[in-house]
Amino acid sequence: MGSDGIPPFEAKDLEHEVVKIIGVDGPGWDFEHIRIDENRDVIAIIAAPPSGRIYPSMADGVDLYTGDVYLRGDGKTAKTTGPDLQTVLARLAAAGTASTLIEAEHPDLQRK
Repeated sequence: MGSDGIPPFEAKDLEHEVVKIIGVDGPGWDFEHIRIDENRDVIAIIAAPPSGRIYPSMADGVDLYTGDVYLRGDGKTAKTTGPDLQTVLARLAAAGTASTLIEAEHPDLQRK
């Protein structure tokens, strides 16, 4: 990549890559293709405002790992820590938009 930009792509290919990470029911998003000049374009990804739902990564990617939850800050994205996740859940509960945690069965984790 670098200052020359990215190679041309089809919208369906971008969607495929994004959905691979956020899942088919992930947060809403769109993109804008902005022509800078005859040789350069910029692609801006626009994410929907936060909804109160927590979305784990659905696949591995560059510095992303399936199942992990990431927080987006001003200019950075970081994997949540236990205290981060507790803070987010408490904030959602206080706002009346507590995220539902899903209980999943796993064959290696049997209740005793």
